[in-house]
Amino acid sequence: MHEWSVSDGIVRAALAAVAKNSLKKVEEVVVYVGELAQLDISILEEAVKVFSENTVLERARFRFEVVKAEFECKKCGATWTLKDVAKIIEEETKTSKILDEEGGEYDIPLHYMPEIVYAFSRCPKCGSRDFEVKSGLGVKVEVRGE
Repeated sequence: MHEWSVSDGIVRAALAAVAKNSLKKVEEVVVYVGELAQLDISILEEAVKVFSENTVLERARFRFEVVKAEFECKKCGATWTLKDVAKIIEEETKTSKILDEEGGEYDIPLHYMPEIVYAFSRCPKCGSRDFEVKSGLGVKVEVRGE
């Protein structure tokens, strides 16, 4: 569960933003989580509460928003989503085991190495593997306060 280390980084980034902007009170911390990170939001929520104890963030509201992954083909310009990647993998491997029956999440090893999406995906329109990730990578922290 690397959600705990990610949560530590989220709190550290938020505290750095508080210091940089000389905030006295933090009302909200918005955390944008890329879908490719495959992070468990409930664990992140629990962990940031622990890491923000006894800090200026302790009473702040943490709001998590998942940023959907979107890909764009450099050859034909087509765009697709992580759900489309799952379909491509199912077609190529002839298995449906990449979908988690409980939560519907993708059971491909993107959780630890999101960059390997390039090995699993191709353009659904032209078949090219020359594409870029337009959104859905990483974690971004935005602090709101006074």
